[in-house]
Amino acid sequence: MIRAVRLLHCLFAAALFGAAPAHAFLLSYGSTGSMTGDHKKFMDELVHSFRLEHPEVNIEVRESTSYLKPIIETMMSAIGDGSPDVAVVGLVEWPILRQKDLLNPLSVVLSGDELARIRGALRPELTGQYYGKDADGAKYALPFNRAYPILYVNASLLPQLKGEVTWKSLAAALERERAKGGDNVAKLKLTLPLEDWIWEYVLANRRGQPTLAGTRASLADEATRDVVKTLRELRAKGLVDFVPTMQEAYTDFTQGTTAGAVLSFSSYTSVGLRADFKFRILMPPRFERKETILGGGDLVLPRDPKRSMDTKTREDMRAFVKWFYLGKGAAVWSKLVGYLPVTKAAAGDGVFRAKLATRPPEDKAVYLNAGRWRIGSFYRLDRLCNVVKARKAMGDGAREALLGPEPDNALAHTEAQLNVLLLLGCD
Repeated sequence: MIRAVRLLHCLFAAALFGAAPAHAFLLSYGSTGSMTGDHKKFMDELVHSFRLEHPEVNIEVRESTSYLKPIIETMMSAIGDGSPDVAVVGLVEWPILRQKDLLNPLSVVLSGDELARIRGALRPELTGQYYGKDADGAKYALPFNRAYPILYVNASLLPQLKGEVTWKSLAAALERERAKGGDNVAKLKLTLPLEDWIWEYVLANRRGQPTLAGTRASLADEATRDVVKTLRELRAKGLVDFVPTMQEAYTDFTQGTTAGAVLSFSSYTSVGLRADFKFRILMPPRFERKETILGGGDLVLPRDPKRSMDTKTREDMRAFVKWFYLGKGAAVWSKLVGYLPVTKAAAGDGVFRAKLATRPPEDKAVYLNAGRWRIGSFYRLDRLCNVVKARKAMGDGAREALLGPEPDNALAHTEAQLNVLLLLGCD
């Protein structure tokens, strides 16, 4: 009798509310560019564009605010509790999931021919990330967000600063404008966030060896000491202002309190929405080499060992991935956010080009890397399992070296920390 009543209730509910919708595949998205809340809106707009072409697909989005939290505390905490089917994860974090066997290969969704077509569609200069010996990036990940540090310039405060910029030429430009006097003298400075990614870019173009390569860290060398000395001198002159985070640098720049800031492509659209002055972007100030550091996130397929993937979910995921890389998706995403377009077609697409058509010519040159900078890996390590700890050590070390009383000791301490991490087994 009780079972019969329950059955009647179920039938009544089905008649009243309709059949339950098909399972929606869950897309998890995280980005360091989510500083203003804009990225949630941009992701919603991307999904809306996808649905216009694929109304039959069920997709749900879960946003995360940062790549920088340890992946153990973000992605893996969701396993077994609404685990995502597709995720955009920091390109140096997802190998931790791979090591713990919590990723599906891309072949679960894509055929060999489809994956080959997507690989061939990518911009080769944005696929040089080194994931370590065992991560097998070609099998498990596709680039989704790509960026490197760039210089945002307030055109009214530094009208003559164009082309290639070194730290020496930047200082000279700031001093020339300061010599004119006026109400903007205090604003004539560069804001540099002391986050690990920015610090690694600064060190990438110094002379000497990479900071981290293979199994050895090199940080307490003469070249790095010279970098620290130069930046500390610029700060003492009031030409460079160090802030802890990109969020603070972004706020300073958009509020017009600094003439320039080193930020990322992920802020490009947001700066345009909030700055009430004309700005342009340039490649960031450098020391010796034209070399910068690739950043961003990759598309991966988390594997929840407690459930299997149904055919409809797999086909929906396949439709989204193909639309992004072989259709309009990559161009739409770059237009919305400002990230580098990850496919060759997106870089030449009218949707993306229209975004740059109204911008200064310097912006287009930076987006297409007309200066031909080498774009390297964040950490060229054989093992990335301790990368989160290494990034924290780099950020803390940068702040101590540039702001603390004993910069040489700070560099030596950070180098020692990094070498210990390189010797440790994976967690």
